[in-house]
Amino acid sequence: MAILVFIIITFFALLAAASIFRSLWISIQQGHWLGKWQQQLRTWDLAGKTFWHNALGGCAVCTSHFAAHALGLPYLAFILFQDFVHINFIWIFFIYLGYVYLSTTVNQYFITKLFK
Repeated sequence: MAILVFIIITFFALLAAASIFRSLWISIQQGHWLGKWQQQLRTWDLAGKTFWHNALGGCAVCTSHFAAHALGLPYLAFILFQDFVHINFIWIFFIYLGYVYLSTTVNQYFITKLFK
């Protein structure tokens, strides 16, 4: 029963993270309410700060991976404080990595293929 609850929580966490990320991704595009963000990205790109440019909106894959890490930490904290989790820290590391890679893929799907 505990594994089923874990899978359900993980599924809804992935869905919520992808939805949040899609909303933010649309918001930072030109012409939307955070459209001025594109000017800041251009400034960082010209200044040679390619990590910040790519991670915060300049590259869809890089941004979705950055968001997977940022939104994966609350998921991990939530999972760790559940009563059904009695696993060692090696498994927690692999659960986090699995979540990040699944989340990156789902985030990428949500911004490139979904609703187009």
